[in-house]
Amino acid sequence: FPYTTLFRSGADIIASKGERRVIIQAKRYSGAVGNKAVQEVVGAILFYGGTEGCVVTNSTFTPAACALAQKNNIRLIDGSRFGEIGEL
Repeated sequence: FPYTTLFRSGADIIASKGERRVIIQAKRYSGAVGNKAVQEVVGAILFYGGTEGCVVTNSTFTPAACALAQKNNIRLIDGSRFGEIGEL
């Protein structure tokens, strides 16, 4: 993405390219990432006018976070799939 900026209010990074505006929340955790991170991205999509959202972590996600992300079309990238970050 040619334009990337650091933000707050549920968005650590907003990456824009053409009509796409990806809201990214990054979590460095030793335990599993829960619902709160997904909720933050959902809110940030509305707040910043995002077209899609993603939560990235070095760890894993709880089953509840996975379910909430699926319902809200939020992409989850955990530590085992970190190489996929370039596919956003």
